[in-house]
Amino acid sequence: MFKMLDNLALYTSLLINFVVIAGWIVNIYVKLSRKSTVNRVFGSQHVTIYFPTRDGNRRHPLIASEDFRAANTLADFLRDMGVRVKFASMPRSSGAWKIGEGAVVICGPKSSEIVRSALEKEPHYRVHESTDGVWRITEIATETTVTSPLDKDVSTNRDVAYVGRLKMDPHDSHYVLVIAGIHAIGSLGAVHYLSNMHNLKRLWRETKGGPFSMIVASKYDPETMEIHGSSLLMPIRQH
Repeated sequence: MFKMLDNLALYTSLLINFVVIAGWIVNIYVKLSRKSTVNRVFGSQHVTIYFPTRDGNRRHPLIASEDFRAANTLADFLRDMGVRVKFASMPRSSGAWKIGEGAVVICGPKSSEIVRSALEKEPHYRVHESTDGVWRITEIATETTVTSPLDKDVSTNRDVAYVGRLKMDPHDSHYVLVIAGIHAIGSLGAVHYLSNMHNLKRLWRETKGGPFSMIVASKYDPETMEIHGSSLLMPIRQH
């Protein structure tokens, strides 16, 4: 009787240890898988996030709070995934920019001639300013055009953003991940989308690290400016 109890206790102990070890192995696998996906989508374990600056008649250039918040939100996510992150301001010209692996630009065509020039070569989505000064995004294949809901009604608390992997310089082999909200809050919404592992895995499956573009819609809390949701508005298009 005592021997049977001893054996039962032994088997129970072994089973518990097996479950603990199996859970530990699964947890490690999940973490490694997540890190691998992030490294592949962003192109490196060392990411540089660029954002525009404004002169503002001061000694040091100014940084828009929305751009800085988007950059920090993305940096926090990447650091949690073991990626080393640094910040840099957008250069004045593409000739002065030595692009490396893992470059991310949070900037629209209105704030940077470099981004504007790159988007002019975009094969699927045209990001353009209309004669009334409103920025629009047109899907070239279907001629479907969208504007930011903020330009129609500010109380909608929604915005849209272009996201794509492009070349800033045709003579450089490196690609840059471009995040360009029609308004600054749209860029933060795009960062929210890219900080979701389900979305990143889908992006990797469909692009395999190649050039692509897509349009992301997001909604936010007007009091806190926190993003409450983000999703694809127009599909992922490979170049």
